Amino acid sequence: MKEFLIETLTKKFDSESYQKFVLEFFNDLVPNIRELDIHPGYASHIDSLKLIGEYADPAGKKMHILEVRLKTHSKLENARTAQRNIVAKHIKDHWLDGALVAFYTPGSSSWRLSFVKIEYKFDAKGKTKEELTPPKRYSFLVGVNEPSHTAQQQLLPLVKETDYNPTLEQVEDAFSVEKVTKEFFAKYKELFEITVRELNKNHTFKNEASKNNIVTENFTKKLLGQIVFLYFLQKKGWLGVQAGQSWGDGDRNFLRQLFEDSKTKGKNFFNDYLEILFYDTLNNPRRNTTDPSFSKYFNCRIPFLNGGLFEPEYDWQNSFIYLDDDIFEKILNVFDLYNFTVKEDEPLEKEVAVDPEMLGKVFENLLEENLRKGKGTYYTPREIVHYMCQESLINHLVTETKTPEKKIRTLVTKDMVLTKEDVINAQKSKESKSKAVDKVLVFWEEEAQALDKILSDIKVVDPACGSGAFLVGMLQEIVKARQVLQMFTDDSQVDEYHLKKETIQNCIYGVDIDPGAVEIAKLRLWLSLVVDYSLEEIEPLPNLDYKIMQGNSLLEELVLGDTSIKLFNNQASSRKRGVNKQEFQEVFQERLSLGDKKIHEESKEKLLEKYKKLQINFFNESDHTLKKKIKEQLGRIETDLIEQSVKSEIEQLDYQNKGLGNYLIPGLGMTKKDAEKFQKNLSKQAQIMKVLDEYKKSGVKPFFLWRLYFADVFENKGGFDIVIANPPYVSYGLRGGQTMTAEEKKMVKKIFPNSAEYKISLYAMFMDKAIQLAKNKGVQTFIVPDSFLLGRFFSKIRRLILDENNIIEFLLLPYNVFDATVGFSLIYLFQKNDIPDKASKITAKTAFSNNEVAKNDFKQFSYPQEYFEGLKYNRFRLFFDQDTMDLVTKIESSAIPLGDVIDFNSGLIGKDGKKSIVSDEKKTKDWLPGIISGGEIQRYILKPEGYFLLYKKDKIHSGFDCVNYFEDKIFMRQTGDSIISAIDDIHLLCLNNVHVGNLKDKKYSLKYVTAVINSVLMNYYYKSLALEGGRTMAQTDIETIESLPIKGADEKQQKPFIALVDKIMTLTKADDYLQDQPKQKKVQEYQEQIDKMVFELYNLNKDEVKIIQNL
Repeated sequence: MKEFLIETLTKKFDSESYQKFVLEFFNDLVPNIRELDIHPGYASHIDSLKLIGEYADPAGKKMHILEVRLKTHSKLENARTAQRNIVAKHIKDHWLDGALVAFYTPGSSSWRLSFVKIEYKFDAKGKTKEELTPPKRYSFLVGVNEPSHTAQQQLLPLVKETDYNPTLEQVEDAFSVEKVTKEFFAKYKELFEITVRELNKNHTFKNEASKNNIVTENFTKKLLGQIVFLYFLQKKGWLGVQAGQSWGDGDRNFLRQLFEDSKTKGKNFFNDYLEILFYDTLNNPRRNTTDPSFSKYFNCRIPFLNGGLFEPEYDWQNSFIYLDDDIFEKILNVFDLYNFTVKEDEPLEKEVAVDPEMLGKVFENLLEENLRKGKGTYYTPREIVHYMCQESLINHLVTETKTPEKKIRTLVTKDMVLTKEDVINAQKSKESKSKAVDKVLVFWEEEAQALDKILSDIKVVDPACGSGAFLVGMLQEIVKARQVLQMFTDDSQVDEYHLKKETIQNCIYGVDIDPGAVEIAKLRLWLSLVVDYSLEEIEPLPNLDYKIMQGNSLLEELVLGDTSIKLFNNQASSRKRGVNKQEFQEVFQERLSLGDKKIHEESKEKLLEKYKKLQINFFNESDHTLKKKIKEQLGRIETDLIEQSVKSEIEQLDYQNKGLGNYLIPGLGMTKKDAEKFQKNLSKQAQIMKVLDEYKKSGVKPFFLWRLYFADVFENKGGFDIVIANPPYVSYGLRGGQTMTAEEKKMVKKIFPNSAEYKISLYAMFMDKAIQLAKNKGVQTFIVPDSFLLGRFFSKIRRLILDENNIIEFLLLPYNVFDATVGFSLIYLFQKNDIPDKASKITAKTAFSNNEVAKNDFKQFSYPQEYFEGLKYNRFRLFFDQDTMDLVTKIESSAIPLGDVIDFNSGLIGKDGKKSIVSDEKKTKDWLPGIISGGEIQRYILKPEGYFLLYKKDKIHSGFDCVNYFEDKIFMRQTGDSIISAIDDIHLLCLNNVHVGNLKDKKYSLKYVTAVINSVLMNYYYKSLALEGGRTMAQTDIETIESLPIKGADEKQQKPFIALVDKIMTLTKADDYLQDQPKQKKVQEYQEQIDKMVFELYNLNKDEVKIIQNL
C-alpha cells in the first residue's frame, strides 16, 4: 500500500492512478465520473472540471472527488484564488461540506492534491442562513522530483485503513499544516543545536571566529538561513541553469548535487563550494563577462542576488573556516525531506510545505527556553496578523478618503478574481452584470487613482518586528488592494513584483533589538519578491539595511545607570501633532550646531537631504564597492551626530571634576563626598566610551534614532500612518519575572513617565512609543496582554490613551493565542487625535479561537469612549452587549465600594520563603493555626488542614501589620474566576495566596457582607468585569474586589441575611458536612433564599434576574 501511495505521489498526474488512489482513500466512495460545466468567470484559468465520485463520511458529511485541468498558461503557483473559488462554488451548489481535488496542468511534472472545505451557519430553526466561512484550501504539491515525505506520512494512515471510512475531520487533519510545521521546527532546532555544538568543538572555526568577532550562534543562524534561502531558490529553478536555458529551468536538487560532487572530488563543501557560491557568485555581479549570470566555477547560470544575505561578515578569502562535511550531510538530509514553497500562506490558502513564514516560527523556536523568557517573544498566528493588517489598513483609508467604509472594507477583505471586462461592466451599471465584482465595489477612475496614491504613499512601521510577520502581512494587503484598484483605471498596470518592490521601498519599516530577527525579516521580504518574479532577467534584490533595522526601539538615548544622553534632539516632536518640515530641519540644525568642523563643511540643511538620498541610493545599489562606500558615508553622518552628543556630556563631566575641591584649604585635598563624585564622573566617562566602543565594534545599537534613520517619514508626514506590533510581553517587578536595578527603574520612569509605573511592563512602554511614532490621525494596532485594561499598574498608559487617541476597537481573545502560555491577549485599534472625540464610540469584540478571528465571527457591542472617563483609574471595562452594560450600571447605582466597608489585604509572606513560615506541627508559641491555600476555603466554609504559621515580625516580609488576624474576618480565595469567601470566627492566620478582610465600617455585619459577595448577583457582576473566566491561572485582584458595589443597609435590612448565614454556618461547621447530602441540600436552599433577597435588595426585575441566572 505504501509503495502504491509513493508511486502516485511521485509521478506526473495520471487520471487512472488518481482514481485508484481515491478508491483506497475512501473505502465506500461511490464512483460517478462525468464532466461538469465551468462557470464563465473561471474559464480563463480552468480547462475542465471532472467529478470522480461522491462520498459521505460516518457522520453524514458529504464530499465530492474532483479533477481540475488548468489552462496550460495557468501555472499551479498562479490564480490560486480562482482555483479555490471554482471548487467552493461547486461545493455550495451541491450543499457539500468539502471536496478532495487534483489540480494539474497538461505536460507539467507536478500537480497539486487539495482539500477544500466550507462551513455553514444555521439559524434557530436549523436552516442554513449564510455561509459561515469563505472556502479554505489545504494542498500538497506532488509529482516528479517533488519531496513527498510529508504527504506520505500524513496520508498513509488513511490509505492503509480498511475497516472504517475517514471522517471529514480526519481528512482535514491529514492535510494539517501544523503537523509539518511542528516536525520541521523540531528538526531545524536539532540541526541548529548540533551545528553550534560541532562548531564549538572545531578549533579552526574557534580561532577564526575569535579573530573576526564571530558569535557561533549568530553564524549558525545565518548559515542555516542562507541554505534555506537556496532551497527556496532551487524550488524556483534559479540554480544550476544550463547555458542558453531560461530562469526556472534549473536543477531542483542543485545543493544535493553540489554536495555529492564535493564528496566525489574529495573537497570540503563549505570552503570549496558554499563560500564561493555565497560570496563570489550570488553576491558578485560578474559584469565583465559575456554572460554575467554564467558562473565558470559552477559551470551553470546562477543569479546575482545582492540584498545583504550573502554579504560576508568576515574576510572569507583570507580566513580559513573549515567546517566538517558531516554537518552539511545532516542539514541536507533534513531539508531534502520537505517541499519548499516561496508563497507565504494566507488564512484561506495553506500549502502543506515549508514556506517563508516557517522561518519566522523557527526563529522564535530557537529563542524558546532561556532567550524567550527574557525577550518575551511569541510568534503571531497568521489569522491574527491577517486581521490586524486589514483592520489598520481599512481605518487608514477611511480616514484619508471620502470613500464609504463598506466599499473600502470590501476592497481590503473580499477575496476576488477580477477581469478587465468585469470592471467595465461594473462601471457601466450600478447593478454589475458580472457576479465577479461585488455591487458595492465599483470605483470610478478618479476614486481608484486617489486610493492607489494613498496606498503608494502609506508609511507603516513595526517597532518590534521580530521575524517580520506584520511587515510581510502589510506588504501583501497593500499590494492586493492596489492590484484591484489598478483594474479600475486606464493607467498601465504595474506587475506584482514591481508593486511589491515599490511598497517595500516606500512604505514598510521595521525595527527589532535582535540582529537575528532583523535578518530573518529581511529574508522573508526578499522571498516575497522572489515568489512573484517572472522577468526574463533576474534583478538584484534590494538592500534593506535602512528599511529593516536593528536597534532598541524604546530608546533614543544612551542610557547609563540613572542618567541618559539624548543622541538626536527631537523635542519639537509634540505628542499631539506631527512635525512639519521647517520644524524638523530646525531641530536637525540645532543638533548639528553642537558638532565640529567635520560636519560643518556642508550646509546643515543639505546634510539631512544627503542622508535621505544616500538611503534611497543604497536601496537599489548592487555594486559591492559603491554599496560599501554609501554605507560608510551613512555611518559617518550617524557616528558624527552621536559623538557630538556624547562629547558635550563628557566635557560637562570634565568641567564638574575641575570644579571639585576648588574652595578647600590648600593641601587638605577633597572631601569624601567630592572624591566620590569625582570617581563617579570618571566612571561614567569610561562607561560612555565603553558603550560607544562596543557599538562601533559590534554594530549592535542599544538605541534607535527614529528621526534620523526614518527622517523621510517624520519630515514629510510627522509620523507613521500605521504602527503595528506584537511587542515583548516582559514585566519587571513581578514574581518570577525580570529584574531591574533601582537606577534603571528611575531612568525608565524618567524616559517613559506616561507608561512606566511601579511594576514596569515593556509592552506598556511600546504602546506609549507607538503613540509618539504615529502621526496625527495615525492608526496604532497592537496585540498585547489584556492586563492593561484593568490592572492597577496601567493607569498612566490608560490616561495617555484617552488623552491622545480615539479608541476604535478592542478585540478580547480569551484563549491561548500563542503556543507559549501567556494568558489572554487583546488586539486594540487606536487613532491618534489632537483633540480626541470623547463621544465617539468604541467597539468591544470577543472571539474564542483564531479560526473565529479569521472568519470575523465576533460577539460585539459599541458604546461611547467617555464611559471610561467616569471610572476609577480610567479602567477600560469591556461590554459585549447592551443588557450586561445596563445591568452592571444598575447594580452599581446607589451602592458603595466594598473597600469602604472591608479592608482587604493579602496574608503573610516569609522573608525566607514559604517553607520558612509553614509547618505541620506547633514548634513554639509563635506558631499559630492557619490556612495555606484557597482550597481550604469554600463558600461559607473553612476547612483548615492542620497547618501552623510562624507569627514573628522579624521573620515576616509582609502581611504582618496590615491585618488583624485575631478578630472575626473574611477569607477569600485568591485563585479562581469567581468570588468564594467564608467568615473566619476562629481567628486563623493565612498566607498571601488568600485575601483577608477586616471590617472597618462597624455599621455593617461581616455576615451581611459575606452573603452579598457570595451571591449569584455579585459573581455575575465580578465575572462581567474582571474577564478572568477560563484563564488557566485566574486570580481575584484586591482592587477589583474592593470596587464591588455593596448596597447600604441598616440593621433591620441586614438582619434576615445574618439569620440565613448563621443557619448556613451552623450546618457547614459539622464534621460530617461534606459527606452529609441532606445538610448540603439545606445549605443550597438557604443560598438560593439569599440570592433572591439580594435580587430584591438591588431592585432587579424578572428579566434582569433571568440574565444573571443564565450566565
